[in-house]
Order: sequence, then structure tokens, then C-alpha cells
Amino acid sequence: MKPPFAQSRLIVCALLGVAFMLAGCSDDENSAPVPTSTPTFSSTPTFTSTPTAIPTSTPSSSPTLTTIPTYTPTRTNSPTPTETPTITTTPTVTPIALSGHLDLDIRWAADVVIRIVGDDVAATMTLNDSREVVAANVALNGTGKLHRFPEVDAVLYSAKVSAPAFTDGRCGSQPVSLALTLLRRGANDHVGGGIAVYCGADTYSGNPARMLRLAGLLPMH
Repeated sequence: MKPPFAQSRLIVCALLGVAFMLAGCSDDENSAPVPTSTPTFSSTPTFTSTPTAIPTSTPSSSPTLTTIPTYTPTRTNSPTPTETPTITTTPTVTPIALSGHLDLDIRWAADVVIRIVGDDVAATMTLNDSREVVAANVALNGTGKLHRFPEVDAVLYSAKVSAPAFTDGRCGSQPVSLALTLLRRGANDHVGGGIAVYCGADTYSGNPARMLRLAGLLPMH
């Protein structure tokens, strides 16, 4: 009778043998297990070709070009105005004439004529005595301006008068310049003023060679 250890070994071996038999194995250490082949399935894709129709003829139609119309501008004549422009007539200014026989330095006299157009003044004066400045009884002419002073209801007549040299006078051989001024108040015909005498042509400022006084009536004609 075998010992218990040996019996257990035999049982284990028997069980392992059954297992190896079932697994296709043997207890021979030199025998290799027979591999079991597993079938491999390779799927190859299948391509289906679809035929494409290729045109056998080239279209013969050419593209149509659209013509862009050209416009030539037509000049239109401007209408001629039928209205006749109105011409504004400048009103005619009637000259005003003032004249009178004025006292010259009280004892002598001077005839004075003043013509007024707008604010322009033309003056003529004739002295009946030379007064050591100009020849007597010779008409002397000049131009000037009318100055208005509404705040005192007055007007001032001024004129620049040129005279030739009077060798026996204060200016000797020099031409003489005379500045005439006459002041008038309101509608009164009375005027007062004088003549400033300067030596030299076109000289109307500075120290006068002589002052002559004028006063009297200078009515409108």
C-alpha cells in the first residue's frame, strides 16, 4: 500500500493529465501544442465605375457681344430773354445859383456868384479893390464843396480860387491862392465869412498873407 503523499500525487497527475488531454496537450515535455488556425476574412472593397458621357462635338455657338450705344450731347441754345431790361434814369439835379454884392472889409465890395449841384460848388468872385493881393475888377473862378451842419441848421460854402501873381501885392511874383468860405444859417439870405490869401500855387494852408472879410446878402436866383 502506497503512502498518502504518493496517492495525492497520482491524483493530481491524473487530473492534470485529463486537463492536458482535453486541451490537446500531453504530459510529454518534448511534444509542442498544435496551433489552432483562426480563419481571417479580408474584405476587398468593390468599386463600381459609373460611365460619364463625354460630348463628342464642341459647341459652335459664339458669345454674342452687346454693343454699348454712344450718345453725342446736343447743345441746346439758351433761350433769349424776351423781357427788356428797365433802365433806371438818374434824376437830373437842378443847379442852385446864389449871387450878391457883399461887403469887403466894410469899405470895399466883392461880387460873388455860387452855383451848387448836389454838394459840388463852383464860385466866381470879383473884388473892386486889389487889397494888395489880386488885380481889381478881375473875375476869379474856383471849385469847392457844400458842407451841411443840420445840428445848427447851417450850411457852409467853400471854394479854392487861383489867381495870377500880383507884383505890387504881398506875394510879389508868386501866384496867389484864395480860400473862400461863407456861412449861411437856415433860410436866411445873409451870409458871413471871408477870404484867406496864401502865397504860392495850390497853397491853402499855413499862415495866410492876408485875411479879407465878407458879409451881406446872397439870395437864391
